[in-house]
Amino acid sequence: MTELFMIRHGQASFHGDNYDILSPLGARQMQILAGSLVKAGIVPDAVFCGTLQRHRESLKALDEIFRNNGAILPEARFIDSMNEYDHATLINVLVPVMAEEDPSFSGILERLRQEPAEFQRFFRKVVDRWLDGNYPPGEVESWENFKKRVMDGIESIRCASPDTKNVFVITSGGPISVAAGESLGLTPARTIRLGWEIINASVTRFKLGMKGPVLSVFNAFSFLEEAGRDFVTYR
Repeated sequence: MTELFMIRHGQASFHGDNYDILSPLGARQMQILAGSLVKAGIVPDAVFCGTLQRHRESLKALDEIFRNNGAILPEARFIDSMNEYDHATLINVLVPVMAEEDPSFSGILERLRQEPAEFQRFFRKVVDRWLDGNYPPGEVESWENFKKRVMDGIESIRCASPDTKNVFVITSGGPISVAAGESLGLTPARTIRLGWEIINASVTRFKLGMKGPVLSVFNAFSFLEEAGRDFVTYR
């Protein structure tokens, strides 16, 4: 049976002008991950990758270490079904609506930009509203459409890799949490919160079968802890 390794991208640039770029720490996280995979003798038979810049840069960092150790990765196939839900659009669409209803939200993003913990608490309110479907229709990808996109993408990976042992997918926390949530039968709220616990450059593993992915390992990152606690990040 095929084993699917869903790998979250390295740390992105939360405080930068463009979030969708790996930070230097993010690139190093992916190199540490690659080193641990090479040491364990885990080499993929197929590689898939989301199309976001942080996915591509994570793949590049992973590939570099594999090549330096004489283990060439298969040519990656880029699929947008493994992209994250659009945080920026959620914020741009929902925050103005929320500010109209509650003036205390006005200007809140600028106030929270330098306070990651506070921003996360506020963003949970935005996501809860998204999950409830309480927003102008047609302006954002719905939770149901996002979930279907991810699960259809995993099925396409399974169909494209019928005789492979190990498949790597470079992706984001949202798609990983969807796959885990579907495997465990979680509610949307529990699924989305599961995603917020996924560490950068961590590995979540599934058995791929006809009835969908079966979770076997969630959010593994001990190799990062061994390198030092500073390598354990969530963004």
